[in-house]
Amino acid sequence: MALEINDSFGIPADVEARLRAQAEAAVVIDEAALLVKFTEEAKAKRLAGLKEKADAADIAAALAENTPDAHGFPRKYFWVTVHEGQDAGALSYATPSLNGYTWQIQRGVKAIVHSVALNVLDEAVEDKPVRFEGGLITRPVPMFPYTIHGEATEAEYLAFAAKMRAQGGRAAV
Repeated sequence: MALEINDSFGIPADVEARLRAQAEAAVVIDEAALLVKFTEEAKAKRLAGLKEKADAADIAAALAENTPDAHGFPRKYFWVTVHEGQDAGALSYATPSLNGYTWQIQRGVKAIVHSVALNVLDEAVEDKPVRFEGGLITRPVPMFPYTIHGEATEAEYLAFAAKMRAQGGRAAV
């Protein structure tokens, strides 16, 4: 059997065929490697885009949360119950005020109020005389003790305020 020699490369034809087959296989392997590389790049780009969207959504939510409402107060609300007064002449509602804005919160009723109204209630303290070792001392006592039942959303607050206005109620207007 005579050995065929490729005229352009000067190598036997079977060696050329084997080398060409190896080259074809190498190209397929390289394509697979490139496909893996491109897929990883596409995934990284997609994740970066999703992260940017998530970051933008988080920033928008934080801005909305930190943006004051129409009265200039933070958008933070709580479900609370202001407890009944101990004195016979105590009003049936608490009236915390801040910068000319007054809330009227009915005592003994679960209501939604601004966080700043709670801050005002916390500051409303009076000194009460208490017997101690044969004499009297004064102790600070909250004027409007309350219980927090949890946070409320702005939508809940607005719906509650509208309901109270419609009823002419005093729970939190």
